[in-house]
Amino acid sequence: MRIDYNPWVRVLKVVGPETYSLRVMLRKIGGWYDVKNIDEKRWYFRATLEQYNRLIERLGASVSELEITPQTLKWARDETARQELLHRGRDPKYVPPSVGWRFKTAPRGYQVAGSYFLADSDGCILGDGCGLGKTKMAIDAATNLFIECGKPHRVVGVICPNGARYQWAEEIEKHASVESDVRHYIDVLEGETGARKLKLDVIRRMPQPGISWVVVNYESVRLLIPHLGPLLERQIAVFDEAHRLKTWNTQVTVAVRKMRPEKLWLMTGTPVANTVVDLWSLTQLVRPGLLATTEAEFEKLYVKRSAQAGGKVVGVKNEDLLKRRLSQVMMSRRLLDCEDQIPPMVFQKRIVGLSQEERKAYNAMRDSLIAWFEEEVPEGQEPTMTQAKTFGERLIRLRQISGGLVSQGQDKAKAWSKHMTKARELREIWEDYGKQRMVVWCAYVDVLHQIEELNADAGIPTHIIHGGVPAKKRHEKITAWKKQDGAMLVCQVDTAGEALNLQDAALQVFFDVPYTPKQRFQAYHRLQRWGQTKTVIVIDLICRNTLDVPQLRALEWKMKTADELTEECFNQDRSLREQMIEILKGE
Repeated sequence: MRIDYNPWVRVLKVVGPETYSLRVMLRKIGGWYDVKNIDEKRWYFRATLEQYNRLIERLGASVSELEITPQTLKWARDETARQELLHRGRDPKYVPPSVGWRFKTAPRGYQVAGSYFLADSDGCILGDGCGLGKTKMAIDAATNLFIECGKPHRVVGVICPNGARYQWAEEIEKHASVESDVRHYIDVLEGETGARKLKLDVIRRMPQPGISWVVVNYESVRLLIPHLGPLLERQIAVFDEAHRLKTWNTQVTVAVRKMRPEKLWLMTGTPVANTVVDLWSLTQLVRPGLLATTEAEFEKLYVKRSAQAGGKVVGVKNEDLLKRRLSQVMMSRRLLDCEDQIPPMVFQKRIVGLSQEERKAYNAMRDSLIAWFEEEVPEGQEPTMTQAKTFGERLIRLRQISGGLVSQGQDKAKAWSKHMTKARELREIWEDYGKQRMVVWCAYVDVLHQIEELNADAGIPTHIIHGGVPAKKRHEKITAWKKQDGAMLVCQVDTAGEALNLQDAALQVFFDVPYTPKQRFQAYHRLQRWGQTKTVIVIDLICRNTLDVPQLRALEWKMKTADELTEECFNQDRSLREQMIEILKGE
């Protein structure tokens, strides 16, 4: 007699001539009922754990073949136990009972619940906040599903941002179980498209005994789908930072829609990256039609728009209905809920004044922009899309001046400030906090290089990461930074602000104010995450009487009111023209 069971889905599979008498016995025990008749000799039943234990005591060894396996999920589900997991599992303090799973690194209670949730779902969204260890949850779920299924080979496809591929390989090596009967093969696909396609075909046609982890970046999916799709058919597909699939008709999302994996797991700390409409695309991938059959129908049901703001998203309708439907496929816990398990963050501001040279350049550029704007957009009118775009481009120059780039000629020749006020303040912060390992978030590549040069002159070990650094080189730089005490990692926020683990530092500085809450959340949770042991200090480096002041105020307001449902940065009750001039004045 063979007995195995999953406490969340207790389904009894009975094979043999005793089927009929066993059914009678089950009904006498109470609570059991038939789910599906496969043929004349095999039936499926389900029950609670207490009823299961009573059955085992009653049966003894009288049944020749008895199986209770997670694979029967396709036939039946213990809805009571599933709902317990879905609802209580959302509480980070809830620790699910053990199912005999094996872990290489000890998980926290909320991570166990997350792993069970993934394993129990054919398609789902793990929307836990950044830093809670979603990568480990997926690795634990995939590994233990392989152990339970009894198959000799399993493929797990990981689709992630380009810069996170080697981070995934490192995490798999760290967390994947090392049982004697389980081997892990990790392939980070790189090189020419032809070589990647050949590698995928080799993995499919010559499977190795164990788990083959195939790590691919999003940009490659549309080119590799004719080979990646067949490889992941009836396998597991994991999408990290899945908010990149928020638009239904992009080339990448269209390619993903062609996949037919057995399990599709979407993981993102920001499921609503821009507006609530993002949720429709994600849920449509894992459970078509759950929220609405079309995006237009979704907007009609759930999206609130403002007529005064040109139809931009300003809120949600039928919020209770939306949450109730989402709960069927999505689990989401926030870092704030786990503050007893993860160290908190402390926010500070470091305010500096521009040097005379920088202030002169800044004021000249600002006054020129105000004059242009008032001439192009007369009072009583609102800016056109073209005017707003030009305004944004010139606004970037103002931000760069506060970072030290005082002028830039038509021949792209750059003139830098002799003082570099903000960059030199970084050295002061580094020294004030005991020359500890530090992360700096910066928006512009040119400024990154200037910081690197200044730090080299001061003897501060510095590593920079931006979009022009290849993914493998980024991983090498981060590894070197982690091994070097007192080193500074200077990152472009759009490049390194996703899917990287930087918890080896507890001090981070925002050299430039991020534009959106998503950028802010993603960046500072690179440090405040599972594995962090120290209180994380977050410092905003602000230049007095510059754009930094109103931009930080607008960002703090959006985050305080949890306004992640809209990219609207301006007050709906005031003239857009008036607010844009106010931003220029730095008020």
